[in-house]
Amino acid sequence: MTEMFPESIRNLTSQTLTFTIGATKWLYSTGRSGLWVAASSACILALPVMFETERAQMEEQQLQQQRQVLNSIYLCLLFQILVSIEIRERKKCTTKIEKKIERCAVGKKREVTNYIPFF
Repeated sequence: MTEMFPESIRNLTSQTLTFTIGATKWLYSTGRSGLWVAASSACILALPVMFETERAQMEEQQLQQQRQVLNSIYLCLLFQILVSIEIRERKKCTTKIEKKIERCAVGKKREVTNYIPFF
């Protein structure tokens, strides 16, 4: 092979190949280190933000659930109050009706006793 290619071309090819291999090794090493620095920095800087965001979302969900529970309790209490008011009103009406019936019955008894013939 030495006869086919002159010494200058062989030296140039050898130097080019040596440079290419060295550059590839340097790029690989630098890229690996750079990727490690970038990934570590991203984890150190981004993970706390992600955790805080997740925590805030969980708190918001818990607040919404508490609001829903409190709303349902409020509605139940309101319903109970309305039912008790309705029952009181019915009792008042029933009492008024019973009094009217009683007055009417007493009046009828008087009328009946007035018309009862004595034997």
